[in-house]
Amino acid sequence: MSIKSGLYAGVATIIVVLALGNQWSYENAVSGTFAGQTRNTISFYLRFEVWNLNPDLRAAAVVRLILLVVLTALLGVFVGGGRPAAAFIGGWTSFLAASVVSAGVYGLVADEETLGVAAPDTVDTFTRVSAVGAPLGIFVGWVVGLAVLRATLDERQEAEEAAPAPPAVDPGPAPTADPLPPAAPAPH
Repeated sequence: MSIKSGLYAGVATIIVVLALGNQWSYENAVSGTFAGQTRNTISFYLRFEVWNLNPDLRAAAVVRLILLVVLTALLGVFVGGGRPAAAFIGGWTSFLAASVVSAGVYGLVADEETLGVAAPDTVDTFTRVSAVGAPLGIFVGWVVGLAVLRATLDERQEAEEAAPAPPAVDPGPAPTADPLPPAAPAPH
């Protein structure tokens, strides 16, 4: 467990949300010069509709973003502090899990008519809408993985610097005379 890993994961998530949720990236993904090319590609699915939202969806989007940051930070606490490779994969996975869960909760909080997803029950709604969060976690989670890895490496370095030096071993007094007896002459 590492509080620093959780903090780094939360900050990395905020940076990802700001980078993918700004007006420029949204406009380019939806109606910009690359709109025809991005409708069925990664960049279309990685955008956040933060600035250009229907007023009915603003509360649900805020819940989604807060839940994404908080869940990523909480999961980042548990995956950090181990081996470097495990910290990287764990950070990536924590963002993936948080993006899927936050998208599913977004679907539960948002109105079905507004989302355009009509589902017969709550589990079906959660399942259909949470699938939207998977591409985000898969393709952008490495950023959070790098942040958790950095936190883990920082903690290792701090632990090595704070560790006390091993005690010096006293070799005892230096011998004053040759401890070996004189060698007998070799036979000829």
